Amino acid sequence: MRLFISMVAALALGVCALAACSPQDGSAPAAKGTTAASGSAPTTQTAKQTATPQAGDTRRVSVDETQKAITEGTAVVVDVRDAASYKTSHIKSAKSIPLQQFDERIGELPKDKLIITYCA
Repeated sequence: MRLFISMVAALALGVCALAACSPQDGSAPAAKGTTAASGSAPTTQTAKQTATPQAGDTRRVSVDETQKAITEGTAVVVDVRDAASYKTSHIKSAKSIPLQQFDERIGELPKDKLIITYCA
């Protein structure tokens, strides 16, 4: 039960982070074929995409959707904060790829899974 509560709290933190990183008006809809969620990190459908996302390239992901995707193994959570912030606290199973390194390390992410990024 403690693990479940911790996981829910971590996911809630992740969603709050996503909200903080997303466009202020929250109007960024999911684009067809989009595989990432966050307003400050690039999408990862292909390595050829640009590092700067456009409004239609990102979308928000709810806590429930995130938890379900992690449980089903259909998503990867990526913490784009610096290494010190990640070391202090992060979502369990989140992969650390600081935003400044994202372009160089994009190849580490699976192409067949939803990529959920957070930055707070």
